[in-house]
Order: sequence, then C-alpha cells, then structure tokens
Amino acid sequence: MTEDIKIECPKCGWEPDGGAYWSCTCGHVWDTFATAGRCPACNKQWKHTQCIGYKGGCNQFSLHLDWYKGLDGWLERELEAIEKTTNRQYARASATMPGSVTPYPEEAPWA
Repeated sequence: MTEDIKIECPKCGWEPDGGAYWSCTCGHVWDTFATAGRCPACNKQWKHTQCIGYKGGCNQFSLHLDWYKGLDGWLERELEAIEKTTNRQYARASATMPGSVTPYPEEAPWA
C-alpha cells in the first residue's frame, strides 16, 4: 500500500508500533498488520482485531479493515488505474480487428 494509509484503532486512535501483540488460537503471536489479519502459522483470517490496552489502547474489538485509515481513497485510485488500463487495452484490440469500430470518442483521455 502507500504512505497515505494510516493504521489506528477506529475506537480510540491508538497506533500500533509494529510489535507482535496479537495471538492466534493456534498459539502463534505476531503483528497482525504485517499480514492483514492472517495468522502466518495456521492461515486463519481474523475478521476482528483487538486494540492493545497494555500498550496504551482501549482493549476494544473492531473490524480489522476499519483500522486502515485512507484505505477507501487508495482503493478508489487503484480501481481508476485498472479501468484506464483496461480501456486502453480494449481500444487497442478493437482498432486492430478488421472491420471493427472503436467505441470511444477521439477526445478520450486514453486515446
């Protein structure tokens, strides 16, 4: 991801420091944000993440995805980039087909 994504507890704003504070039911302890909530030992995907009270957090549980601030903006930019790439590829493929008509106007930004 990019630097515009910030990780913090959605309930209290506590920011994890990269430490291994989260433990899985399999017994493995790790930094849950290094793996997007997936235990690297058993591959269990955790839907919720607990804020770490003894490190200054609130001990509350929240959806893991809610910890990522700025994720919506990042996803929107990625989807726009994919759409532009797909449109360019479609336009090129259409232009090379005999008898085909490009469905995009000449002033299209990707033309």
